[in-house]
Amino acid sequence: MKAKPVPGRQPKLDGKKLAWLYKTIASKNPLQLKFQFALWTREMIAELIWKRWRIKLSLASVGRLLAQLGISCQKPLHRAVERDEALTKKWLRSEYPRIKALAQREHALISRACAL
Repeated sequence: MKAKPVPGRQPKLDGKKLAWLYKTIASKNPLQLKFQFALWTREMIAELIWKRWRIKLSLASVGRLLAQLGISCQKPLHRAVERDEALTKKWLRSEYPRIKALAQREHALISRACAL
């Protein structure tokens, strides 16, 4: 019996490229690759693929690719039950202004996620 070719479009990324992409996403922080945010987004991954191999993928394609690699969104759906609102407010009043002032002196940016 002869094997028949599989119908359909050939994938844009082969096994080596997928392995590199998985390793990079799993082991690197986006900031290490000169992105502006510390959490991976589909947009960043699409840009990473474009910069590395000049292959353009839609965000939907990147989402399917991530699912294929077994990578899913890790954003928490709910706030932690253990969260102490009083301690959070105290931190925002005392610690955060010092951090913000230091960031301004150093010409650094603070993510909005840090500001709660």
